[in-house]
Amino acid sequence: MRASYAIACLLAAACTDASYTIVHIQVTPQRGLTLDSYEVHVGEFLHSMPPTNTFDVVVPTPSVDQPTTVSVAAMLAGQQVAYGAAMVTPAAGVTTDAAIALTAGSCSTTCTVGEVVCADSGEATTTCELGSGGCSAWSTPKACPSSAPFCSNGTCAASCTDDCSSIGETDCDGTAVRTCQANTDDSCLGWSVPVACDSPPQDVCTSATTLRSYGAGTCSNGACDYTPMDETCQSPANGSGNCSAGACGYTCGSGYVDDGMGDCVVPTTCAVLECGSDADCGDVACGPCESGICFGAFESGGGL
Repeated sequence: MRASYAIACLLAAACTDASYTIVHIQVTPQRGLTLDSYEVHVGEFLHSMPPTNTFDVVVPTPSVDQPTTVSVAAMLAGQQVAYGAAMVTPAAGVTTDAAIALTAGSCSTTCTVGEVVCADSGEATTTCELGSGGCSAWSTPKACPSSAPFCSNGTCAASCTDDCSSIGETDCDGTAVRTCQANTDDSCLGWSVPVACDSPPQDVCTSATTLRSYGAGTCSNGACDYTPMDETCQSPANGSGNCSAGACGYTCGSGYVDDGMGDCVVPTTCAVLECGSDADCGDVACGPCESGICFGAFESGGGL
């Protein structure tokens, strides 16, 4: 895996040395966004840091005086929840400003940028690269050269070696699962390309009032694991929460009707409560008709 060469300077005094080439980043997150860290890419180099919205990054040498993409991925429990990027050309020994607005967008962190593994077929390597929207993905396999025609543990070599001990064995690669398999091009066993733990079970009702959902996936003992989270279904006043078909809802109590806007209200003596058009509601005091209800047919203060 590639080391983090980009250095975030959280204290301004740490970045005042004129020999450094710096990008000063101002991040604007979306309102209400929940996150626990940033993953900052400067070119191909990665740095993970706390979610501070103004910070400096020392630019690695290959990106100095070159058009370079600077990106920020907002992370929550190892999963991307928002992303933003800017193109800059950092001048040697100068601080360059970059403004990045984060836009909500999730993707599975399937691999660590810079990680190299053997491809699932053929004697070839594949590299984890940063793609569009900040999502990482495996590159097109690159065939091993004739001088080192066998791939083992992400490296081309003159002869093959077993990377694992038995077909079907599984192992964790970060938060992904890899499986031991036979190589069709040589006699050795090798690990598959890691598969991200990004397919949690569907939400399910564990009782008439409890919904169970699942958190971000992790890998443990060669298998994906998703933390279950239970919530009690809520309701507005004069109603009761319920769970059905993997989703929370509510039912209004006796003598109350759903006003279509999340409240249970008391109807008046309007002649038609269930309507198909405004005409069904009669007097204007009983209308208009929306979602099958005469919305004027509620007592003052009853909702509408």
